[in-house]
Amino acid sequence: EEPVFPLPSPVPAIISEYATGGTWRRLPTEMSGREEDDLIPPWVIDCVLNRRIAVAKENMKCSFYLVPAPGMQAISQGKLSAPRILRAQKVMNYVAQRLGLIDEKAVGDAARGQDLVQITCNDHVLKPQDSLATVRKYYWKKSDDVELVYKSLA
Repeated sequence: EEPVFPLPSPVPAIISEYATGGTWRRLPTEMSGREEDDLIPPWVIDCVLNRRIAVAKENMKCSFYLVPAPGMQAISQGKLSAPRILRAQKVMNYVAQRLGLIDEKAVGDAARGQDLVQITCNDHVLKPQDSLATVRKYYWKKSDDVELVYKSLA
């Protein structure tokens, strides 16, 4: 017997699988309770029906160095560590703040580090939405700490 979870009808159920980037989104009014297993990610079914919560086996943190491009000032003395889900946008904002290009108190739209600094990894220009996990897996491709090279666009 499947459990029933009553939800108010305007609340969407959004399930995202980070590894594949696929998102499953349905309104409760669109669900019949008889959805096919292939429509819902397997880990969700296991969690709901068997009450098992997946525990990440890999390190949830990513260590990296911020390295200045030639002619740029150094802003970091050593290794930095952040959650693997941290987006390059946050790193760009951090670099822009440390370089004095944006106010340290600026947040949200006021903090547009992506317009002021460029960050590369192995000569690949990072997009603001790239996560540290993406950078490590697809651009760095080494087991040691990631090196991110920054330069000012201002």
